Amino acid sequence: MKNLNTIEERVKLVLTRNEKARDDDMTLYACVCRSCLPDVAKLPFETVLLHYRSLGIPNLESVGRIRRKLQAQYPELASSPEVKKRRTAQEQVYRNYSKQ
Repeated sequence: MKNLNTIEERVKLVLTRNEKARDDDMTLYACVCRSCLPDVAKLPFETVLLHYRSLGIPNLESVGRIRRKLQAQYPELASSPEVKKRRTAQEQVYRNYSKQ
């Protein structure tokens, strides 16, 4: 799945319909994968990880980046206040780690 606009449309649709997906990237990713390949849950986890391109599902990191972009653009799609607070705290931890 090379077209980022197509991925963005899918991510936005999931975020609009599923509040849990706003708070958890793995939930979001599972929903996006299901929208691309309805039977993805029947596949072994390793198969999904190693063959996502040929299966037509997006990269996990791309979905996370698009989520961040959409949540910045559309405040109504933002995560819950608790998750937002936790993500902000983790951001500082990662910044400190990257400077080491």
